Amino acid sequence: ELNPWRVQALDNGVLVAITSQKQTQGQFNITLGLSKASGDFRLIILIKPTINSIEPAKLTELLSNSQPILMAKDKLIKLKLDKSWQLTATGSQASFFLKGDELLQLASQVEFELQLPPNLTQSGLDQTTLFSTRGLGGAVIALKK
Repeated sequence: ELNPWRVQALDNGVLVAITSQKQTQGQFNITLGLSKASGDFRLIILIKPTINSIEPAKLTELLSNSQPILMAKDKLIKLKLDKSWQLTATGSQASFFLKGDELLQLASQVEFELQLPPNLTQSGLDQTTLFSTRGLGGAVIALKK
């Protein structure tokens, strides 16, 4: 069962849509956060080790040159980097620009994949993580307001 998207308001009143999935191998959780600022959508990807298999600093170093992509059916979405991979208290995160029409294409599907470069699999990361779009359409509407 894939987790649905949920909308939350941050302390400053900004709305974000969030979903999280544990990878198949179980060594990492990937959280996707979606927000809208200055008319653009931003997709934040947070990768967090679930076990002490890799230090977050090493994870950030491995991810530093990686370019994740999204796949929905036959549609490939190359994400445009907004903020590079950075170390967080629990893992590594980066943010990417996402066009409104690309987001609507994702939301019109049942599910989509986040794909990481194959060279990261030696660190225990799955190359592909499946996400549900359940709740994403409503989240997009809420974020547009």
